[in-house]
Amino acid sequence: MRRSLGNTEHHPGAAMTLDELAAQEAEIQRTLAGPGLAEELRSRAQRADVPRHWVEVHRGYAALLEDENSLVSLEALKRAVFLVWFKWAEPNFLTGMWAEWDGGALERTWMALVARLESGNTDPELHWMMAYYNGVCPLPFEQPPAPPSLPELIRRFDPGAWARARWAPGQFENRGRLGSYWASVRRVA
Repeated sequence: MRRSLGNTEHHPGAAMTLDELAAQEAEIQRTLAGPGLAEELRSRAQRADVPRHWVEVHRGYAALLEDENSLVSLEALKRAVFLVWFKWAEPNFLTGMWAEWDGGALERTWMALVARLESGNTDPELHWMMAYYNGVCPLPFEQPPAPPSLPELIRRFDPGAWARARWAPGQFENRGRLGSYWASVRRVA
């Protein structure tokens, strides 16, 4: 039986909100939840068209990156970067992320990240997230199409800062896969 993930198509002029994108991610996660061997999990994801849905979610976050001074844009950037990194860091049969990202959305993600890191228009959370991601799996930041300047920009941040960060109760609620990942890291740390 094919499980519907709803409409994750991006329609020009009708960008999804952060909450709508987080809801799409939650639905994807529910589809992937449950036990199974690698091939069973991959088959479940394929039947539900999970790889395409992840591409649409990433495209949705990239569509929110236009205003570099916006807090919505900063949050969308954190989530878009997380998804790119997570695809590299975790086995694809667990994530359902094996389709190629939309090239334009990926380019917007990298451009927005570099612009914010160069201008300093960030926050401490983005800094420790980037340092952590780079310490666990630096490949997405070192491989094209990532800008050549990105690895050096990320290396400026303290790789242990995430462990010392003060995390507010509920800080990662309703933040999509990024939120559930960091909530699980917090439980283990």
